[in-house]
Amino acid sequence: MTTPAALPSAGFEYAVLVYLGAAVVSFAAAGSIFWRRRRQAGRHVPTALAVAFLIAVCQLVVVTSLSRVKASDYEGTFFRDTMHTSAMVFLPAFFVSAFVMAASGAYLSELAGTQPFPLSHTLAQEPRGVVRPAVLTLLIAGASGAAGLAYSVALFKGCEVVTGKPPQPAPGTEDLAAIFAGNVPLVLAFGLAAAIWEEVFVRLFLLNGLRWVFRSARGGTVAAVVVSSAIWAAGHAGTMNPELVKFLQVFPIGLLFSLVYLRRGAETTLAAHAAFNAGILFLGGFQ
Repeated sequence: MTTPAALPSAGFEYAVLVYLGAAVVSFAAAGSIFWRRRRQAGRHVPTALAVAFLIAVCQLVVVTSLSRVKASDYEGTFFRDTMHTSAMVFLPAFFVSAFVMAASGAYLSELAGTQPFPLSHTLAQEPRGVVRPAVLTLLIAGASGAAGLAYSVALFKGCEVVTGKPPQPAPGTEDLAAIFAGNVPLVLAFGLAAAIWEEVFVRLFLLNGLRWVFRSARGGTVAAVVVSSAIWAAGHAGTMNPELVKFLQVFPIGLLFSLVYLRRGAETTLAAHAAFNAGILFLGGFQ
């Protein structure tokens, strides 16, 4: 998730605008679908509320953790205060947008033939039979997150071999790395909140919305996977130098998470993305 303090480098601001524009349009479309198909989308309200509530809890942990961060200089204080204010201001927006896009995206997912929350469905229909699917979900999520993490490390090592140095944080974001360093509650809460919201937006709503848009086209699902993954990658512009390495990291992982979603639903991708974010953040790749 691109933070407000991490301004994109020259030439990549348009990529971030594409991501932000897609997010705004998706929220508006989700609101329209939620209202016009409220009976169908309403079936997913309990799960959507749970997802939105989890994001809100993570945001509150982020706010609390940031309030305890001690900055050593003016720039560090500025970044800390900017992130703290942003976390508080955007908390209601993240909650509402996650709720609406989760419910509407689940409806679109069912239209496309993919069960959006298979684990929650099993829990509601047959609680005693949820243990095995839950274990399988965690195993697949862990393997997917680990695969993304291993790929990222290999890519960064390859960049170091080619350029003589590993990828660096984009200019002006070094103080963000210092804020995250060693702050376990902040790392976990930020990583989880970003993972949940991005999966709700990109995989649950945007991917399924594009599947509906491309429903009459041959290879429509493939196109939806590629376009949604590219938009997700655009949202991470301006956080790494060189920029190409960041795109080469995020885009393939987006393809992987999309495939996992199509086979296993949102719960698995939520867990996989959370595991990946936690690993990246602990390794110092806050971006």
